[in-house]
Amino acid sequence: LPAPLNVAVGAEVRYENYELFAGEPDSYRYGGQVLANGTPAAAGAQVFPGYTPDNAIDQGRHSTGAFVDLETRLTSKLLASFAARAERYSDFGSNVTGKAAARYDFTPAFALRGSVQNGFRAPSPQQQFYTSTSMTFIDGVAYNIATFRPNDAAAVALGAKPLDAEKSVNFSLGAVLRFGDLSITADAYRINIDNRIVLSENMTSAAVRNYLASQGFTGVGGARFFINGVDTNTKGLDVVLNLPWKSGAAGRFDFTLAGNYNQ
Repeated sequence: LPAPLNVAVGAEVRYENYELFAGEPDSYRYGGQVLANGTPAAAGAQVFPGYTPDNAIDQGRHSTGAFVDLETRLTSKLLASFAARAERYSDFGSNVTGKAAARYDFTPAFALRGSVQNGFRAPSPQQQFYTSTSMTFIDGVAYNIATFRPNDAAAVALGAKPLDAEKSVNFSLGAVLRFGDLSITADAYRINIDNRIVLSENMTSAAVRNYLASQGFTGVGGARFFINGVDTNTKGLDVVLNLPWKSGAAGRFDFTLAGNYNQ
């Protein structure tokens, strides 16, 4: 090789724990009040009843990962780098991600560079285990809307599925220009993300309430839960101008002007 090979390696062991504990009982229990029409009032404080013992959870997971990064000049003008990372989650499984990047210097004043990489993000413990209840008024009637875990029986009855990982593919292509001390970089990029995790809509129609009741889930005024619901793509342009200035006794100044456009 015309230049030394730079090698970077690393490993990581991570433990995450998510805990949600029940709050003050008076914030969520039924106080025995009855509405003017004779129906029992909604239990708990308005508008956000406290976390109940059913919401409480203490769940942890661990993951291990390792990466390697290689960078060198394949020719006097071509710089290339390659990286890979492997990771295993105790509750989710394994994945491998990678990145390849290159830069070609046509002249000392002009170069092109680009990269491609894929990404992976396992569902967080909060997205898998968070539950809560909030009060919403529908046609003047108070209903408790529940945020269920995706694996909760009520959520499964409404079509919830186990959360999948978010996966992405990123592309970038840019140029580097130098005019004396002034340097300019411009990089276009595109980021495609599949299976982004978002909250579902609040399902509060009478049909939903009746269906849940028919399945044995009584007292539920509506429901929502986390889903792999969105595929997104973002494209944009980054431009950075940098100019150093030596001011003699006052020292050296660096002026930077940066702009970004994306959609």
